[in-house]
Amino acid sequence: MRTKPPHKPTPEDRKQVEILSGLGIPQDQICRLIGGGISEKTLRKWYAQELADGVPKANSQTVSLPPM
Repeated sequence: MRTKPPHKPTPEDRKQVEILSGLGIPQDQICRLIGGGISEKTLRKWYAQELADGVPKANSQTVSLPPM
């Protein structure tokens, strides 16, 4: 039985995870879209920062504060 090669994140994958996370897409669905399908454990291992930054970055782009 052949095993999958180790996952290697690309800059495009990182950006996609950040955007999808920011949109509130569940992690199990993000996993299906990255690198031909990865596990949630792999997602959290390689993309922890992107998962953490997704929502705050998305929110900062949708909120405009009035000038002070």
